[in-house]
Amino acid sequence: MSAVTRSRRERLWDSPLLSLNNVLLSPHSAASDQRAKRAVLKRAVTSILDVANGRDPGLGLVLNPEVLRGGR
Repeated sequence: MSAVTRSRRERLWDSPLLSLNNVLLSPHSAASDQRAKRAVLKRAVTSILDVANGRDPGLGLVLNPEVLRGGR
């Protein structure tokens, strides 16, 4: 059995996956509940405040870390 999450933009109606009886397709909904939305919002706000104060928010979130050191 295989489970596949998909986004709204993907067009799967002509996909060969639909003809397989060992595949389950479902909409992607990992961040749809209120707890997940609050966690995403909190992380975004914390990261914005960190960068605004010259701190690295960690987790490789800053793609150009030289800006944290005042570089351009």
